[in-house]
Amino acid sequence: MDLKNNSNSTGKEQTQAVWKAILDWNLEDKVQILCCNTAASNTGRFSGACALPEQKFDREMLFFACRHHVYELVLKAVFEVKIKQVTTSPDIPLFKRLKDNWKTIDLTKIQLYRETVELFRTVPELENLLDFYRAELKNVMVRDDYRELIELSVVFLGGDAEQKFKIRPPGPMHQARWIARAIYSIKLSLFSSQLKLNTKDKEPLLDVCLFIVTIYVKGTWHPKNSEKSMKIWIFKF
Repeated sequence: MDLKNNSNSTGKEQTQAVWKAILDWNLEDKVQILCCNTAASNTGRFSGACALPEQKFDREMLFFACRHHVYELVLKAVFEVKIKQVTTSPDIPLFKRLKDNWKTIDLTKIQLYRETVELFRTVPELENLLDFYRAELKNVMVRDDYRELIELSVVFLGGDAEQKFKIRPPGPMHQARWIARAIYSIKLSLFSSQLKLNTKDKEPLLDVCLFIVTIYVKGTWHPKNSEKSMKIWIFKF
């Protein structure tokens, strides 16, 4: 609340600004928790903007990682177990295939997976899930990729019979933002027939998508009036 915009975003500069605010408010003996996302710029041992303040306090602090980043680590683990094409580079050969062939794809020929999902969820559960997604789409989204992921989940589940949602071209890949990989995974599954994916690639990709649309997305979006139990939904499976 007390920090001003700082053009220098290094961990050292951010630490100095935060520490000054803490001293100004006489909170140096009261702060017990540090909250940040899990990017290396924050958590890096030597120059992280959240690691350096702990040295200033000269005592161990409790770290509260951003819940969205924590959930992305869950998605990362599922992805790395199922999709073996994991590298330090943002480019994954399987996803690059989608991007390279995007212009040749017929966007009207989408492969839906409602029948597949019904093997794991009852029809009422599936309809409740679609109702949840449709309700979320009525809310204001702070990021376009959040909305895109929910729209793709509805399409994947066969809930866009009127084809209201436009499927966008593949965007950039990120190591830090695993939501991009969730979006890529669903798009790749929707057009897997046109891309002629073999069974070796298609089956683990489908497992990832089933996790995304039936567990992950609902676990990371919490309606304002949702019950507290929603916050542990994703960890029940």
